Amino acid sequence: MTDQQSETIEISEQIRDKKKDVRFSTREYVAEYLINKFNADAFYIPLDYQRNFVWTDVDCSYFIESVLIGLPIPYMFFADAEDGRTEIVDGAQRMNALVNFARGDLTLCNLDILTSVNGKTYSELPIEVQRRFDNATLRKGPPLTSDRRFFVVSIHRASSSNRKKFAVAPWAAILQN
Repeated sequence: MTDQQSETIEISEQIRDKKKDVRFSTREYVAEYLINKFNADAFYIPLDYQRNFVWTDVDCSYFIESVLIGLPIPYMFFADAEDGRTEIVDGAQRMNALVNFARGDLTLCNLDILTSVNGKTYSELPIEVQRRFDNATLRKGPPLTSDRRFFVVSIHRASSSNRKKFAVAPWAAILQN
C-alpha cells in the first residue's frame, strides 16, 4: 500500500467516525416563542466567541421584512449549555433583530418591498401584522452530538465565513425584478 492510499484510508476513517458523532434534527418555532425564551434568559449568546451586534438598523429592517413576507430564513443553531440554558451558536444577529423589533427598539427603515411599514416599530403595526410576525416560523437545528465543542466550533467556523450575509439580500433583488 502506498503512502497516498494509507492517507486516503486514514482521512476516510476519520470522516466516517466524525459523521457518526454529528446528527441533528430540525425544529420549527414561532418567533414569539424564541423571543420569549431569549427574554427569559433561557437562550443566551456566548460573548466569548460571538461577535458584537454588528447589524445596522437597515440590516435588521431587511431581516424583519424577510420574516414578515415569509422568505426562508437560514437555520439557527443552538447547543445545550451545562447550566441548562440554550446557547445560540449561530443566529445571534437574527435573534437580536427579532428581540429588538419586538421590544420596540427597532424602527423599520429603508425597505423597498414593504414600503408601507417604513418608520414603524412593532407596536405601531396593525395587530394583524404583529400576529404575522409573532407566528412567523423560524427553523433551528438543535445538535444531537456527543461532542458539544466539536459542534460549536464547526458551526461557528462554517457560518463565520458568511459575515454580513443574511436572508433578504439575494431575495430582495429577485422580488423587485
